[in-house]
Amino acid sequence: MRTVLGRWNPSGQNKFSDYLGEVIKGWARGAEASVASLFNGDDESIDRLWELIKDGKLNEGKIPEGFQRPGNMSTNVFRDKITKTIFGFGIPHLWRFSGSHAFILDSGADCNAHRPVSEYLSDDTMDKADVCVNGRRYYLVMPDSSKDKVYECFEDGSCETAKFILPPGFDSLSSFGGVTKDDLVVGSVNTWVQNGRRNGDPVEGRPDVFDSDVKKDLFDLNIRIPGFMKLPVCSPERARLTWDTSGGRHGSTPNWPCDLPPGRSHCGMSTFEDRTHGGSPLVSDCLQIIRNIEGDGSTDWTHLVAGKPHREILQFGTCRFGIEATHIGSNINFRVGGQDVIDIINDSVQKFGRDGRVAARGEMECSGSSNGQGVLWGIYT
Repeated sequence: MRTVLGRWNPSGQNKFSDYLGEVIKGWARGAEASVASLFNGDDESIDRLWELIKDGKLNEGKIPEGFQRPGNMSTNVFRDKITKTIFGFGIPHLWRFSGSHAFILDSGADCNAHRPVSEYLSDDTMDKADVCVNGRRYYLVMPDSSKDKVYECFEDGSCETAKFILPPGFDSLSSFGGVTKDDLVVGSVNTWVQNGRRNGDPVEGRPDVFDSDVKKDLFDLNIRIPGFMKLPVCSPERARLTWDTSGGRHGSTPNWPCDLPPGRSHCGMSTFEDRTHGGSPLVSDCLQIIRNIEGDGSTDWTHLVAGKPHREILQFGTCRFGIEATHIGSNINFRVGGQDVIDIINDSVQKFGRDGRVAARGEMECSGSSNGQGVLWGIYT
């Protein structure tokens, strides 16, 4: 759809509407053709009908007391519901594909709070984007795609702090099948809550069609059911940190900006040597090193090659992580990124962790000032 629709500007919105309009027409034609084929009276269609109804498959069984049969739905109403469902599913995906990374900002405040996130949103954005869900206030917003950094200073000495803004097309949402901001926010929060207040895969996964309540919601074409809307949900602090430390890589993770920012990586594959013994660092301390740096995607270290000095770059409790050059060549220095360290510690714990302790060392090639540089790393006490 990226190549078909381009960016979410007025022209792109029109293309999107036309595109999904054709999808809906195609669905209607397909449904009509299927029904015509099913009831055309030939042997094959009769066999299909028999498979559908035999063994009492269409017998509704006992009707619960007080059950009210739904009224007949007109063709126009049914078409409107289908249209809303298709647009409701398509809009969040189109935002992401077009580089507009809309998300649900969790203010942490109750619905009576007045403009609780003024540090992160303008008053106008707060007034327009807020939705109350289960007594808690949320906002449908996105990072400003024209800004790579949250904090920016200029030559005249002035500085500016960027705020989250409304996603493109926000003011015209209702023209797309009648989808509302409430549909997008409530549906996404429902998905997030059902997932243990975690953001899942924005593409994979689907509602549990075997659940009786889900079946009813699907029949009613309720687009707010868990699993249908999947805009990521997170606090303003998390979203701002990821925005500010992603180095301009908007959308660099599946649920950006609600994922932890991806760390910098300057090194290739590594060897691993087990050095674990009874006095080795505690696994819990080494994993705490990861937690201490994983929130900052800008973390890296530059180290001198001359003399091959050892340098301890990280430490927590009993666990230390150090680096040094393996040889002296044309490089003046080399770089190791935060993601390199995170991957090495995780792999070492998985490979060698036992009895709550781990120690390891290995070699890898990292970016040097002029070419690749061999680096020895170690996890030690």
